[in-house]
Order: sequence, then C-alpha cells, then structure tokens
Amino acid sequence: MDIYENSGKINLKKIEEHVSKLRVVVHPIRFAIMVLLVENRKMNVTEIYHELSIPQAAASGHLKLMCANNILCSKRVGKNSYYSLNYKTMKKLLDAMRLGINKDECN
Repeated sequence: MDIYENSGKINLKKIEEHVSKLRVVVHPIRFAIMVLLVENRKMNVTEIYHELSIPQAAASGHLKLMCANNILCSKRVGKNSYYSLNYKTMKKLLDAMRLGINKDECN
C-alpha cells in the first residue's frame, strides 16, 4: 500500500489524497456517472445527462471535477469529449481502502 512511508509510518499526505478522491466519488450523481461508464466504457456529456435526467450544466460540472481529480479520462473526438473511468486511479483508491483487512476475520 502506498500510504506508508519507508519508515513504516503512515503518510497522512497520501491518506488525504485518497480521502479527497473518495469525497469526489461518493456523491450520488458522480457515483451514477461511474456506474454508467463501467457499463458503457465511454460516453459524452450529452449521453450522460440524458441517461441521468439532469441538466447539461450539472453533468458538465461533475465531469470537470472528476477529471480534475483523475477519476475520469477525457478524449476529444471532433466536437465531442468522451469520458471514461481512469482505472489506474480507481485501483489505487480500492487498494487504499482495503487497509490490509483479511475478509475471513470477524473481529
């Protein structure tokens, strides 16, 4: 796990980075965007706001924040930007949340 320094102590700066990203993804609309992108691999803003029945400006704001936090990747194709999950960032977040917990342990 990358939350430990070489000394074995917890690196609070790294934890804050992970928590900051987690704050982004736990919002209901942003979580729904992630679900859509897992199912569809890539989508543009129009497809996303139609699917979620939210205003285009709201969808754009959420996408911008998610891109700024490296949760999403965007690729411009002609007039459209297509969004997809940044699986590298998501893997780091999921790895950080495991915290070395053994799922077989009860207490």
